[in-house]
Amino acid sequence: MEYEILVQQRDFVVPGDPIARGNVEISSPFLYREKDTVYTCVIGIVEIKGSKITLIPFQLHYLPKPNDLVIGVVKDVGPTYWIVDINSPYEAQLPLSETLFKQLSPQETLRKFFDTGDYILARVLSFDRSRVPLITTKCKECGKIVDGKVIEVNPSRISRIIGRKGSIIDAISNETKTKIVVGDNARIWVRGRDRTSEDLAILAIKKIEDLGLRITSPNQIVEFVRDQKRLVAGENG
Repeated sequence: MEYEILVQQRDFVVPGDPIARGNVEISSPFLYREKDTVYTCVIGIVEIKGSKITLIPFQLHYLPKPNDLVIGVVKDVGPTYWIVDINSPYEAQLPLSETLFKQLSPQETLRKFFDTGDYILARVLSFDRSRVPLITTKCKECGKIVDGKVIEVNPSRISRIIGRKGSIIDAISNETKTKIVVGDNARIWVRGRDRTSEDLAILAIKKIEDLGLRITSPNQIVEFVRDQKRLVAGENG
């Protein structure tokens, strides 16, 4: 037999489940091959047509790619590296050598720089599913996030939130007087002059994420933000 299917049509699968062995055709970015076996990297439903296998994800998950800009959360601290949640099925590793920090003395630990729970801005160096993603903070504006707010959105909505050539996210940023960094891993960092401006920007982002609101132009989101400003002004007046 050239191939063996290990699941049934429309089976529910979770990351790491083996799907098939042998000469099968993979038609999904959420399936990957290790040696002779095909696995899933997201939660979803399997579709089988002969030797062709695809996966319908319940919600798209971020899969790291080299040079991606990511917003991570430090989950653990090792002797010479940090383990970082990058909103993916795969946790990333940040080696000390991929930061701008100097080597530690024997009495110091890496917690001096990044501790558990800290948000960081980084770029993906490498990832091939056979090893954990490696990230670096040796890049412009990368490092510890010390102000503003970080939110998560559905990865499938990122392009919608950004808009054509950045038109939608730029409109939100300009109208709320905030700086917005959109990570490729569906985390967004919002920094404003005060909490109100940050909250307005986040409200606009969440409205675009909502399937019920169809934003087709920057003008629509500008009007939405201005309406919210008037409501806030009325409440405070």
